[in-house]
Amino acid sequence: MRRGRDAEHPGGGRESAGAGRPAPDEAREARSRAIPRRRGEGLAGDSPRAQASRLIGVEERNPCSRPEPKVTFVVATRNRERYLPGCLESIERQAYPNRELIVVDDASTDGTREVVSSVSPSAILLSSPKQLGIGGAYELGLARAGGEIVVILDDDAYLTDTGSTHLIARRFTEVDDLGILCFHVEAPDGTTRAKENVRRDKQVPQREEEIAYFLSGACAIRLSALRRIGGFPLDFEVAATELDVSFRLLESGYRILFAPYIRVVHLDVATEEKETRREFYLVRNNIWLAARYLPFPFAQVRTLLWLGWGMISGLRSGNLAQALRGGADGLARWAELRGEGWTVSSATIARMNALSGRTWY
Repeated sequence: MRRGRDAEHPGGGRESAGAGRPAPDEAREARSRAIPRRRGEGLAGDSPRAQASRLIGVEERNPCSRPEPKVTFVVATRNRERYLPGCLESIERQAYPNRELIVVDDASTDGTREVVSSVSPSAILLSSPKQLGIGGAYELGLARAGGEIVVILDDDAYLTDTGSTHLIARRFTEVDDLGILCFHVEAPDGTTRAKENVRRDKQVPQREEEIAYFLSGACAIRLSALRRIGGFPLDFEVAATELDVSFRLLESGYRILFAPYIRVVHLDVATEEKETRREFYLVRNNIWLAARYLPFPFAQVRTLLWLGWGMISGLRSGNLAQALRGGADGLARWAELRGEGWTVSSATIARMNALSGRTWY
């Protein structure tokens, strides 16, 4: 059995997991830079099936119209040897030759390495001896990415169609200011769970449209755009990572598009650690978001709302201590985060609200 190319990550931890947040002056400079122009027609008038057919049809009529850009798949995993094969197999089945796969093993103690070697022997396997959290694991993989287009999939999710990568690459080639393409995520029974709906009004878009939020475990990212805004947050571990990136991406002038023609099935396998600390991460991280990005008085109002939500949710779930700790940790860094220089403009807040974005939760 041939192993993938292993690269031991010696440092572990947040500092060694890729680029951090830009300094305040760099953040202000990033917001003032020229934004790429849009080009290419949108697909808003078509159904999901028609959108996919139209994109494929154009390529079939013009097979040599442009070179295929390299696409990098990044899968971060931890102790999911039972579910990881389905994810990797869906990537291996993609009918797109110019691609690579990077699997980040976030300090697993099961047979993750053997699964990768068996299912995807040509994958780049990056192993961290220390648990990095979701942002750190992503950044470790992104640091090795060879493609400008990066597809991120949860380790318990899989692409349903073999032509998905082809459609993803074409859309990024057409739309210059496209920062993130968010996929349509479904449960195994074909339904859309509320927490995986990208709109505040819970309406699943049936056509490609601009949105203000994305799902990090089912999306494609323009790597240069992510680097420009400082990458994924390394201090969140879990919860609200996507909203943190969304604030910075939209403030810098990029767009997030929902692509109903790219479908992903997500098993959404819960872990004991995630469930027992759910209130802690949600309360702490959302208070940090308020302090870091929202202007007065929205920052103060959102902070109070999440403190109240944490108390109610903690009482209902029996995790009140976790909610209280999350609130305390969130408030402890409030002044520090407020001074980072990433407070978004009122125009960005209005834009997110107009797009039914998750400004408040």
